[in-house]
Amino acid sequence: MSANLYTHPPSRLLYAQVREDPDVDLQALRIVPDDKVLAVTSGGCTALTLLAEGPKELLCVDFNPAQNYLLELKLAAIRSLPLVECRSFLGARKGGGRLAAYRSLTGALSPLTRVFWDKNPQRIEEGVLYAGATEAMVKWMRRLVFGFVHSPETLRPLLKQRDTQAQTDFYKNVWNNKRWQGVMKLAFHPLMFKVVYGRRFLQRLGEEDLTSLWMQKIEHAFTDIPVRNNYFLSQLFWGRFLPGEEGLPPYLREGVFERVRANAGRLKWVTGDLITVLGSVPLGRYTRMTLSNAFEWIPKMRTKEAFESLSWALAPGGKAVVRHLLGVTPLPAGVDLRELKEVSDRLTVQERAFLYSRVSVYERTRQ
Repeated sequence: MSANLYTHPPSRLLYAQVREDPDVDLQALRIVPDDKVLAVTSGGCTALTLLAEGPKELLCVDFNPAQNYLLELKLAAIRSLPLVECRSFLGARKGGGRLAAYRSLTGALSPLTRVFWDKNPQRIEEGVLYAGATEAMVKWMRRLVFGFVHSPETLRPLLKQRDTQAQTDFYKNVWNNKRWQGVMKLAFHPLMFKVVYGRRFLQRLGEEDLTSLWMQKIEHAFTDIPVRNNYFLSQLFWGRFLPGEEGLPPYLREGVFERVRANAGRLKWVTGDLITVLGSVPLGRYTRMTLSNAFEWIPKMRTKEAFESLSWALAPGGKAVVRHLLGVTPLPAGVDLRELKEVSDRLTVQERAFLYSRVSVYERTRQ
């Protein structure tokens, strides 16, 4: 069941795939069967992975209705298709017949979601995991990289590096040439983010040297995090998931997939403003939350209100994960939350979704 603030689905709405490492959320939240969980929908990967842990209930919230249309489609595919077919339908593995598979799912979709996807058959055919806003932005970048900077023959040895020191040496001596740097500077120019995500995105993040900050994140991904099992990097930079179970998002792995399907009835979603949703639930309703970097999309003047609404909705002793894309949104004074800094420090280092500056884990302090 879902609630939606829109009376019709804007057929040209873009969605974005999730760019958070759900293994980090699993470590931070330690979900048990009595937990009531709230998550920002994003691309649905983190929410579906948490669903496999069997919480009592899981509510997903997103202001962009397209994100919930995507989540509903993924859930329908998980409930109706065998694992191999579901992977192929979503685009995690190669395959055909996606439109035929979609037609078999339409009866399980709500009217708004069905109309949205009916008007976007090209996204179905492409595989919805590759049809998000970020994927559209980087598709041309991949063409430049593998047509102008490096060949597939250069990619193979990069993926075979067995430790981060060897990976770092390969990156600095072979991969990080002037043409690579030029393409990255173009891809991560602020104008690109303005075109894809809108002016609001840049206004919230300020006037920092965004290009240099993004370049540092890219170098971090290629030197500090093992490339051979980082499916975030593989999907973004070479347009496919890595082979093997570990090369897939957790909710599409054997064992996890079956648990997601078994718990599908516990998942609900709502389209709306996060602050409003958090402030409208009973005090202490949720014991666990994961909010992506949603607070960075909220105007700075509402930052304290956002944290206060988080505190209101979170049960005493409950934990919430908040990510920071560029810089760190500070915890305002007077809010009944504290950051678990040692846990946050450890999980920030472990985060394979390399675009984030920090993963903060907060705990509700007062009864």
